[in-house]
Amino acid sequence: MENLTFREFNKSDANEIIKWITCEREFYFWSADRYGHYPINPEEITENYSRCEKQTYFKPMIMEAAGKPVGHLILRTPTADKCVIRLGFIIVDGNMRGKGYGKKLVKFGLDYTKNLLNATEINLGVFENNTEAIACYKTMGFDFEEDENSDEIHTFTYKNEVWNYKTMKYKGI
Repeated sequence: MENLTFREFNKSDANEIIKWITCEREFYFWSADRYGHYPINPEEITENYSRCEKQTYFKPMIMEAAGKPVGHLILRTPTADKCVIRLGFIIVDGNMRGKGYGKKLVKFGLDYTKNLLNATEINLGVFENNTEAIACYKTMGFDFEEDENSDEIHTFTYKNEVWNYKTMKYKGI
């Protein structure tokens, strides 16, 4: 895992991200209902990101190993509070999974968010049945957040399954 860098996303990175998504289920774990159909093409990613960047703070990032993209996430403000940052669209090249790259990617995101954006809260959303992602996030200091102000459960329907969507909050701040 030498020579890892964290940089801003550019349009050509969408071509790589598309290659990492090998099945419909994995796609919806990654994107939920943001695109509305599977498969998507690289232009749909860049168009979606362009729209998001106009609405709020939205910064797509890439992790590279030896100059090649191997991971991706976005940093955004989910509320009007600019000190609350959400990590999202987290994905690692399938050929690199199980080798610690997911943890490195999340660490890059956390470091960037704490040190350059001065976040006072960092969170992310995950489906409860995405056990591999949850395990990674827990080892990085995230835990499920209970929202005492809402009885609403956020769900996503995939085929005949209903997936519960929950927020995890970083405990290291």
